[in-house]
Amino acid sequence: MANAVSGVAVSEECVRAFQELRAGRAHRFVVYKMDDAVQRVVVDKVGGRDAGFDDLAAALPADDCCYAVYDLDFTVGDATAKGADGEAPRSKIFFISWYVLLCYA
Repeated sequence: MANAVSGVAVSEECVRAFQELRAGRAHRFVVYKMDDAVQRVVVDKVGGRDAGFDDLAAALPADDCCYAVYDLDFTVGDATAKGADGEAPRSKIFFISWYVLLCYA
């Protein structure tokens, strides 16, 4: 179903891929793009859990606009951390709007 404001729909595949990243932790990143008719957002590429930020950067197109989500795992020093070394694991999901000037040239 299309968004009432933008007229652009999001495919079920997009929702499923994001849920797998967020809840199932099956992916490190998901890259989304507009379909050829510019009416729906669809999944373009998916990076496995072993992928890094460099893999995401390589997956972003050089000549097109897209969106991506990236699940970053990191640790922070924390006096209340349960780890023996005083570090606490964290995870944050980032939304990226990839804009290439060539899209509108």
